[in-house]
Amino acid sequence: MKPLFTSDEWKKVSSTWDSFWSNKLKRPLILFNISTNSSNKSLNFKRYFPQYDNATPMQNIMAAEIDNIEQIKFLGDAYPYRFTNFGPGSMATYFGSELGFDENTVWYKHLDKELADIDLKLDTNGYWFNRIKSLQENLVSSIGSEAVVTYSDLGGNLDILASLRGSEKLLYDLYDCPDIVEKKVNEITTLWLKCYHDESERIKKSGRGFAPWAPIYSSTKTTYMLQCDFSYMISPDMFERFVLPDIRECCNHVDIPFFHLDGKGELPHLDLLLSLPKLKGVQWIPGAGQPEASEWLEVLEKIRAAGKMVQIYNTIEGIMNLKKKMSLEGFIIQLHMPEGITEKEMMDVYNELIS
Repeated sequence: MKPLFTSDEWKKVSSTWDSFWSNKLKRPLILFNISTNSSNKSLNFKRYFPQYDNATPMQNIMAAEIDNIEQIKFLGDAYPYRFTNFGPGSMATYFGSELGFDENTVWYKHLDKELADIDLKLDTNGYWFNRIKSLQENLVSSIGSEAVVTYSDLGGNLDILASLRGSEKLLYDLYDCPDIVEKKVNEITTLWLKCYHDESERIKKSGRGFAPWAPIYSSTKTTYMLQCDFSYMISPDMFERFVLPDIRECCNHVDIPFFHLDGKGELPHLDLLLSLPKLKGVQWIPGAGQPEASEWLEVLEKIRAAGKMVQIYNTIEGIMNLKKKMSLEGFIIQLHMPEGITEKEMMDVYNELIS
């Protein structure tokens, strides 16, 4: 495949992110991508890897991946990458959940078992365990010299358990048998760390560094976007018992850990998250129908005041307004691309935001 970055460009982006992590970069990181394909669609490319037909030869899948990534320009502080995308919480398939999908999304089918009967042993001979491993290995060998191959989205401990048990049933379990829930999530954490370290070993063979699905990049240090979307439905007391120990333990194993704070229903847990000394930052996603991230000034100021970094997705106008209200140092901002904007116009925006 053709080079996506020159050697100097890789050195620059690696140095910039290293400076950011060491608090030496006194400006935000601003990322944006531009498609060089007018149709903005690559022939045969699939957003989710399960959407590739099982009969499709691996070399054809990799050809589609190469064709797609070669049509993207990664600008500002962005870096070439491909998300190992099997959907959020794909680790549920390692415990027997069947993965369903269509052209727009993926989901996981619940096990018809009582909580105590769910056997949390990794099915290393299972189809999805080996499919994810194979796709990740092939991405590393096919595009790994030119792009960062990311971690898969393994999921959070309660999210994985909810995929196996069903969210409504798990909510009852939290009241009816909390000790069993606690035992199960602790088991998931242990196995999650094994899967995470296995993926780290595969990814590092490319030599291009580490990143999760979100823009949290390092050329030398492991990264991850930790999460618990299920926590939208539970109290801070439950979060402290069932989720926080998982996040704390994962922070002991990930060099640069962030937490995916997804929606205002998770804001009651923010203080607990900010109390974790090894948590590097927080991604703030306001949720559908809510004002965009830049408008949540109190939340953003609270995260920064705690010494954590912030990752958000936002419009240009919103970030320009935010810059007038607070320093953007410590922010990682993926900009939404307005329709019809040119590369030069985006670079002008970039230069204004980092000045």
